[in-house]
Amino acid sequence: QRITVTFRGSITKSDKQADFEIAMKKVRNPLSAYRAQPESFRLHSGFYRYLFRPSHRGYKGPDGKVASEFEEIVQKHLLPLFKSYPSYKVSALQHKGIPY
Repeated sequence: QRITVTFRGSITKSDKQADFEIAMKKVRNPLSAYRAQPESFRLHSGFYRYLFRPSHRGYKGPDGKVASEFEEIVQKHLLPLFKSYPSYKVSALQHKGIPY
């Protein structure tokens, strides 16, 4: 009972630079209001910077402002799945070197 979000691995120069940001950052889980989701999680700081910057595709959230990569993933993909599978937990994986 898991929803898995998969990310491609490091390919670009900026991806590899982010890999060196190895400190872990504790993040309040924006999905914690949903059943089975933890209050917070730890995230590699380079990946945190990627996920919480404005979407490079210009995706706009419900408020009309450019959303972060994380908000885009949540709004477009996770929230619809939570409606069908409310007790499932979310996990994330990184596939090394596999472009999407």
